[in-house]
Amino acid sequence: MIRPLVSALIVLAVGACFAADGFAAGGGAAINSKALQRCVYIDDKIEHYTRLRRKGGSNAQMASWRKSRSRYEDEFRSARCRQFSHFLRRKNR
Repeated sequence: MIRPLVSALIVLAVGACFAADGFAAGGGAAINSKALQRCVYIDDKIEHYTRLRRKGGSNAQMASWRKSRSRYEDEFRSARCRQFSHFLRRKNR
């Protein structure tokens, strides 16, 4: 789908921005790039479970998907992914 391509472009753009600002010399860009990649992955998972729930399913499936989505949302918060929110542009918030 288009989402992985967009995610890859975001990571490249952020890496270029950090390198242009001089963060690459201190290793900050690599850390932030990895953190951004993780946040994009988590965001993709949240969107995946949101789409599954919108399609519908049995009661057990819906509960399982809700639990998984909630777990990824908690991880999104604990990983402090809000700092990348301008790159992720979450639609459901």
